[in-house]
Amino acid sequence: MVAEKRIDALVEKREKKPSKNGKDLQVIDINSIRNKDVREIGAEWLSYQAIGQLHMASFLADQGWKEDDIKLAQSHIISRAVYPASELETTRWIKENSSVCELTGYDIEKITKDQLYRISKKLYSHKEALEQHLSVRTNELFDIQDKIMLFDLTDTYIEGRKEGSQLAKYERSKEKRSDAKLVVLALVVNPEEFIKYSSVLEGNMADSRTLKGMINKLRIKTSCPAKKALVPVLLPKRI
Repeated sequence: MVAEKRIDALVEKREKKPSKNGKDLQVIDINSIRNKDVREIGAEWLSYQAIGQLHMASFLADQGWKEDDIKLAQSHIISRAVYPASELETTRWIKENSSVCELTGYDIEKITKDQLYRISKKLYSHKEALEQHLSVRTNELFDIQDKIMLFDLTDTYIEGRKEGSQLAKYERSKEKRSDAKLVVLALVVNPEEFIKYSSVLEGNMADSRTLKGMINKLRIKTSCPAKKALVPVLLPKRI
């Protein structure tokens, strides 16, 4: 980061005698130190390392993405992991609190809620291929064989009318928001809790109606003639 001039570093050029024990010691007058534009970096740095090990940048490059969009996508993914919020609030957090753009190299002046909306939609357009890539990569990293899968459903409500939506429907809400339209989120995970497959379904979709389609999709993604995944189903009872 110093070499690429993404952070400021003051280095005093002066001759100094090498320490006898090999240590590099500097004397600093703490009363002379002044700070401005202080930003957080800890959780962002950890997340940046994680998506690096997941080869996210190379995957997006293989999909034909430009470098600037790859950096923006990485910035947004890290922000979602560290500070999950709306696009508007995420924009404020990036500009005022986070060093995520210093890590990814994306120009912080270009960050807007509309840019975050745009890159989210672009990421979602590669959902199937991205989930498959992450499934394979996590298996490689942690030496996992997907022999057992867990299938579960939950729902979430949507603010607003969503009159043009084909997915948002009225149904009994687990969050006691039956006044709002819902969508159902279906997840398939392995025992190590890595997500293998996800799907957004109609809000009034009965739990039992989702099982056959999900298993068929899961079989294509994870099974071969010599090995088929066992899928325990965690279906919550509707009261």
